[in-house]
Amino acid sequence: MLDLLENSPELRAQLFDNTRHFRSGLEKAGFNLKPGEHPIIPVMLGDATLAGRMAEQLLQRGVYVIGFSFPVVRRDKRASGRRCQLR
Repeated sequence: MLDLLENSPELRAQLFDNTRHFRSGLEKAGFNLKPGEHPIIPVMLGDATLAGRMAEQLLQRGVYVIGFSFPVVRRDKRASGRRCQLR
C-alpha cells in the first residue's frame, strides 16, 4: 500500500484531499482536533471510556480507528487529569 502512494502522485494527492475534507467535516461538527497536515487525524475527547466506545462503533461502521488514553496520551491537568484521543 505504501508503495502505491509513494509511486503515484495522483493517489497521494487524493489521500491528502480526502484528509482535508474529512478534517473539515470533523471541525464543523465541533470535534477538538490536533493540528497537522497528515492522514492521521487525532480527535481529542477527554474521556477514555468514551474514546473506547466511539472507536468500537466507528470500527463497526468500517472506519479504522484506535482509542488512546494515558499513558499513551499525556495527562492534561486542566481537564481533571485525563485526556484521550482517537486516531
